[in-house]
Amino acid sequence: MPPQRRKSGETNSRPSPGLTTGARKLTLSCSRCRASKLKCDRKEPCIECLKRNIGHLCTKDERQPRAKRARVAPSNDGSDSQAPITHPNAHRSTSQPKDSEAEETVQILENYVGDAPLEQAPCMAAPDYPNLYWSHPQRQVDQLALLREIIDSIPEIDLIHLLHEVLLTRCRGPLGNVVHAPTFSRHAETFCDCLRLPLAEERAMALLKISMETIACHLMALVLGLAFHPVPAVLGWSSTPLAFRVEELRGSNVHAKTWRSLALRCLQGPVSLFCGSVPSLQAAVMLLLDGQEDPSTLDVILVTAISGARRLGLHLLGEAKLAVPLETGSESATESHIRTEIGIRIWWALVMRDWSRGQVLGYYNIHPAQFNTRMPLHINDEDLCLPTARVDVDGHISERPRSEFTMLSYTVCALDLAVLVRESIDIRGPVRQPPNPDQESKMRKHLNKRYEELVTGLPSHFRLGSSIGLNANGPMTAIPVHRWVLHQQLWSLFLRLHRGSLSTQGGRMSCQLLAQNIISTYGHIKSRCTVCRSLTTGEAQLFNAAAVLVMGLMFSPRSSEDCTGSQLARMMSRDKVREAIELLRMQSEDREPSKHLAREKATQRSIQALEALMKLEEEGSGNCERAAADTGDMNGARVSLKSKVMDVVKSLQSTAAETERTNLESLSFDMTTPLPMGSVGIYEPDLLPGISNDPSCSFWQFLDFDLFPEPLGKDASPLAAPPGYGGWPFSPSSGLAQSTSAGTPGFLDTEQSEASRIEL
Repeated sequence: MPPQRRKSGETNSRPSPGLTTGARKLTLSCSRCRASKLKCDRKEPCIECLKRNIGHLCTKDERQPRAKRARVAPSNDGSDSQAPITHPNAHRSTSQPKDSEAEETVQILENYVGDAPLEQAPCMAAPDYPNLYWSHPQRQVDQLALLREIIDSIPEIDLIHLLHEVLLTRCRGPLGNVVHAPTFSRHAETFCDCLRLPLAEERAMALLKISMETIACHLMALVLGLAFHPVPAVLGWSSTPLAFRVEELRGSNVHAKTWRSLALRCLQGPVSLFCGSVPSLQAAVMLLLDGQEDPSTLDVILVTAISGARRLGLHLLGEAKLAVPLETGSESATESHIRTEIGIRIWWALVMRDWSRGQVLGYYNIHPAQFNTRMPLHINDEDLCLPTARVDVDGHISERPRSEFTMLSYTVCALDLAVLVRESIDIRGPVRQPPNPDQESKMRKHLNKRYEELVTGLPSHFRLGSSIGLNANGPMTAIPVHRWVLHQQLWSLFLRLHRGSLSTQGGRMSCQLLAQNIISTYGHIKSRCTVCRSLTTGEAQLFNAAAVLVMGLMFSPRSSEDCTGSQLARMMSRDKVREAIELLRMQSEDREPSKHLAREKATQRSIQALEALMKLEEEGSGNCERAAADTGDMNGARVSLKSKVMDVVKSLQSTAAETERTNLESLSFDMTTPLPMGSVGIYEPDLLPGISNDPSCSFWQFLDFDLFPEPLGKDASPLAAPPGYGGWPFSPSSGLAQSTSAGTPGFLDTEQSEASRIEL
């Protein structure tokens, strides 16, 4: 028999005869309908609760008394409108905590009755989502066919172990340590066990038990291991059959393309790339580091990976504490710690690449206010395996001191640098605003202070001029490579911050010290890392450093009154420029002539430009004192120097135009892509995201001359400077005003006007 339903207004309680307060007043609708915002028929039990078979839980809340009307003052104009004197929310604030508590209680009861899971703890990542594309039964045939292709393309087991070892020893820092070394080695052994089976069909059926995202990780590990494996000229190479086999695979370039293509097919989702699990996000980060796809594809991978990471809750991990359980050897706790920390590393690896990419786009997708995940712990991967000795007084896994080198040392410092890059994007803004000298001066001082704090906080093994790790063995051998990669990005950011002051003596002196360090360390890195020694961005940084030193020599010509120390400094600067020229020449000779012809031409033009400018500087320094005695007009000297430099650049342009006239017609005349290499699609590992995404880091940026200037009109003044040259020969921001693409806006060029008044 259905329960008897009461009409609205009837209550379950009756007033006591001795009381004069009357019956309790209840709400018209039941509490469940009010909480779920359903239309209640106001009966007990209501129709909505009866439909859900929970009529016994249908109750009504006691009505909260309304606040008394506030006293009002009569209107001056005599109308009926009245203005309240007291705040209308005076009584509402007292009842709001009670209402919110009741609302939370109702939500918990609803979840319990509806068998819904409770809210997850904020320090835990969500479980991996299944890939619906490969989970569909009709695609099992396609999955087996793909696994057979993978089996046919995989090299021998010993070579797989070698390439995986290269990934863990030489690639973890640039990768952001998104793989846990012991866990990855264990999974790799399982992967190899499947490949050891005698029959191909047995191997395919065994691989069917491994997720496709994990297989994609192993394939991308082979790609990166092949790229980072030492060449014969790099320390660590040994003449073994496996080493020669690696050189054979790398020379053909077919295997790397095949493995990369198979990895992308393994990550196929219902609509686009699948990034709903930790292994899929690890593979996506590997694809971003590999950098062999076109920029638009890499942007899609980055955005998809960020969306997948948010779906797993990696952006809301907060100050996740890794508590050590009382019982030793807890495998579930170890897996939970590893998953949480790897999720944090993955999130920050995506954040760093998103903020670096924002230099080109002018915006970024991840705003600091939209996530609260802490930075990765400064620990080794072995510290996450329980039992561990890295435990604080609260029973949580603790960090190692920053002064101690770990495999996370570079990652932590690179993330600090990424924060500074984001601040520079925020200051610049999405739209270029009219120049405001006062505001831009404050911006410059703020960024310069942040930069100084970053450099001052570097550990001893990453300091400028440090030689720690040059003769080390084991994990310490990664220190010189990590230090060089970090210094390259520091130099790029420092030069961008101070390029407006290069025409002042103080600005040149501050840049010259770091420029000399860049040139000195380039020779060391060539013998330590296969990828670093062949990066286009590394050559660009080398040219920029030499160009800064040449500018310092030309802006401070030698005179008879120079002291011995000044002459010694000039001699050291010349030696460093010559060293940079020789390094560029050696790099050009070591490169295979059949590959990257446009890049070879760019390197040759850089060498020719530095040699011509050095010759011009030597001639000018000898005639400076005599020219100053012959004329008192320094403006004439300025025009003379500018005309000489212009002649050097124009001669290089005419030489290049004669040999590649057809190629130059299709080039963009933007300041940010002055060389042919910018249009031929040279793809290389994105080891320096802070530089590869910086539109101001080109070979000719700091010469500030348009390489392809428009000819002067017939009615133009012969003494007028051509468009894009600016009023000062080496003002690094004058050409940017005419830039039509994503060139770095001149938000830090506040000293340009002051520099233009300085005389040579």
